[in-house]
Amino acid sequence: MHAIFTIATKNLFRNKLRTSMTVCGTAVGLSLFVVLMTIAQNLKSQTHHMIDSFGVDIVIQADGAPNPISSRISLTDVNGLLGIEGVKSVSGLVVGSKRFSWNHYLVLLGADPSDPVMDRFPLLHGRIFSDNHKEIIIGSLLARKRKVQVNDTIHLDRHGDFLITGIFSTGSRAFDGSAFMGLTQAQALLQRGNNVNLIVTRLVEKSSVKQVMRSITEHFPHLEVRQGLDFVSQIRMFKTINGFAEAVAAISLIACCITVMDTLLMAISERTREFGILMAIGWSRWHIVWIILIESILICLAGSVLGNLLGTLFLWITNNSQLLGIGWVPVWPSMTITGTSIILGIAMGCLSAIFPSVVVSRMLPVTALRFEK
Repeated sequence: MHAIFTIATKNLFRNKLRTSMTVCGTAVGLSLFVVLMTIAQNLKSQTHHMIDSFGVDIVIQADGAPNPISSRISLTDVNGLLGIEGVKSVSGLVVGSKRFSWNHYLVLLGADPSDPVMDRFPLLHGRIFSDNHKEIIIGSLLARKRKVQVNDTIHLDRHGDFLITGIFSTGSRAFDGSAFMGLTQAQALLQRGNNVNLIVTRLVEKSSVKQVMRSITEHFPHLEVRQGLDFVSQIRMFKTINGFAEAVAAISLIACCITVMDTLLMAISERTREFGILMAIGWSRWHIVWIILIESILICLAGSVLGNLLGTLFLWITNNSQLLGIGWVPVWPSMTITGTSIILGIAMGCLSAIFPSVVVSRMLPVTALRFEK
């Protein structure tokens, strides 16, 4: 096996340019997988963390809305939910995004400062905003990027200057790059009229979640009711993003397999006489197949390592350029995605070697020895 590994390794350096180009092609495909899956999973996990940190039992949005931003719920429904048995508190939230001259995608949230959901708001400095004034609290990441602090103002273009009354930290980069303001101000700025996007509720008893959800559905059939931590997984927008990421990644990985297979076939055609000599001196066809398999796996493993480096570099550049908003792009991939990409690299190496191995296994020593380039 040591001799087989040595031969396979040396063969990769025979044509350095071709090997390098193949490794780079594989790296591009795997880096695309790393970037897309990291962004998709990070967005979902951060939203999950945000809901969990507020101790929300039930989340409600308009029935049929693909995501919270497109949901519209009247304040009449918000007040009506207080009459449902088992409901302890109800808070209506406005959620949306705006493009400003200094930020391409700023997430804005609005709530009544007296709502129960604000009791557990993780303020680091300052105080909660007032609803009837141009006041705002911003995430710690946004404050650091904008180099502002409590009692400074933040300019929201044509909407004017808002006084920063507090700075919060949720532990979620996406939400720590956002801003929170009064319900009335958010409705006006995001053009929500007299509506909210989401309703978050807390219950008297945690064990009665299913019963309360059934009661809300019976009384408000036009609303979609989800348990707090299940809400994120049910958002169709996240499912679409995940599906798109997986589809694009799958296509790129298939293209990588074809590239590696083509490289191996070219290498086999150049070394036909060499394989004939090895079989003539006693090497079995399985020994030759092992050489091809090891070469393929080494190429894809090198592509995996380089792909993770390229993916991390892309995430870092995108995060610092703030093209997709502050905090929405993770700085680096998780260990799970990195490990998955390495496993995918090995799997790609095995798949790419199947057809070239079949070609080699059917090779006759006599024919191979007579082969002329």
